[in-house]
Amino acid sequence: MALQEDIDIGDYAFNKGKALQQVTLPSITKLGTGAFQGCINLAKVQLEEGLDIIGHYAFKNCQALQEVTIPSSVTKLGCGAFGGCNDLAEVQFKEGSLQVVRAAAFCNCSSLQSVTIPSTVT
Repeated sequence: MALQEDIDIGDYAFNKGKALQQVTLPSITKLGTGAFQGCINLAKVQLEEGLDIIGHYAFKNCQALQEVTIPSSVTKLGCGAFGGCNDLAEVQFKEGSLQVVRAAAFCNCSSLQSVTIPSTVT
């Protein structure tokens, strides 16, 4: 039997990547702390099934980010994960295994109009 290692994006991997405008993350299991923090031009993020943890401040201050759909495989959303995403207007959590939404996950998201949280959140 072959062991499959988890595929992670490490802490602060793309921190302040001002040129990033769009990201697709297939086959990722964890986004580390501040992985995309400060990517001010990041407007679109596609998160795929298999992602388990969105770390603290993963998308903090991604000011151009407008809409996010969280896959059903995510179990934890870290502190301030989307804090300061000024243009973020809609967040959708697919019904699944999400259990924890940490403090200030959407702090200072001044355009946020809609968040759908699944019944599994404790």
